[in-house]
Amino acid sequence: MEGLLKRISAEGSEAENALRVVAFFDELVGHRSALDALVRSTARLIGAPAGYESQSGGSSWSFDSIGRPYGTATPPGARRKSVSVERGFSGVAWILPDTSNHALADLVLERMALSAAIVLGRDTGEGAHAEETSLSRLLDSRNSVDDRRLDAQLLGFRSSWKVRVVVASGVSEKGLASNLTSWSRAAGLRATTPIFDGGIGVAMIHDTGQWRTDVLAGWGGLFGVGASEPVEDAYRSLDTARLALRLCSADLGPAIADYALLGPLKYLATVSPGEAMHDDTVRQLASLLESDSGRAELLALDAFCRNTSLRTAAAELNLHHSSLANRLENVARKLGRDVSNPNERFSLALSLQLLRVSRAG
Repeated sequence: MEGLLKRISAEGSEAENALRVVAFFDELVGHRSALDALVRSTARLIGAPAGYESQSGGSSWSFDSIGRPYGTATPPGARRKSVSVERGFSGVAWILPDTSNHALADLVLERMALSAAIVLGRDTGEGAHAEETSLSRLLDSRNSVDDRRLDAQLLGFRSSWKVRVVVASGVSEKGLASNLTSWSRAAGLRATTPIFDGGIGVAMIHDTGQWRTDVLAGWGGLFGVGASEPVEDAYRSLDTARLALRLCSADLGPAIADYALLGPLKYLATVSPGEAMHDDTVRQLASLLESDSGRAELLALDAFCRNTSLRTAAAELNLHHSSLANRLENVARKLGRDVSNPNERFSLALSLQLLRVSRAG
């Protein structure tokens, strides 16, 4: 990438060059580069001295075109850009470009300053709050497309990426954040710090089509995974993740629901919890679930309705088939239903899904 600015200003169109510069800094931010690495990379990118001068006089760096220390003072004739973090002005980013393409040089400086603000925010502890703010704005459909794209860039997500939103309940903030960070780094994927509202955690993950939702299984709690959407339409993935979460249950399972795999069940998930409880059978199931043996019996009923085979359902629950048969006989008697009848099983399977929805809250 050394001296890239000199080459691309002659080789590509203005739009192509701008995309290359933006992608370069997105990559640095996405890999959580330190401030000195950011400054050094900028100098090598532009093929000329670049630096950052802190307002306080500390944490200042500058490098020449091949990455050697250049000195801390901003040189005469340098192009300058203020860098601000949440608490206010932080310092100045500068470059001393040897180029006639001042528009492209200004773009490099602008992206350098923006990236420096993100890095400084992370280092001072303000980054997490700034990231949460950007994610909240990105997931708000009332904001303009341009604003959502800018917030995506601030989060280290490229405009060409697709993303999936994950919604979690029954998990701790620290636990979810730690698991997301460890997993995403190991997988080489970009994931945001989760935001929480009313005990529900929300995070966004770069969707490369190479990760499976079962990675969430060991994290505890319940997870709804939204549909894959362009990053500027992440709010749509949030909506579908919330629907998927309605079909999860701490009592009956599953712990993870992927909207992309729900099939026709996604329409059942659009029923509100209040509407789901209007069904007589759902009220029966809810009452049974609160009884001493109810959970075990409903688990048996659910497994049998889904598998339609006594032995397969028994294997899923790690039960002997005769034990499962006894549980099915008990729950059928309590509900006044014939579970051997295919039509009855289908109706009960739908009611069990509505029971999950009714308890989603």
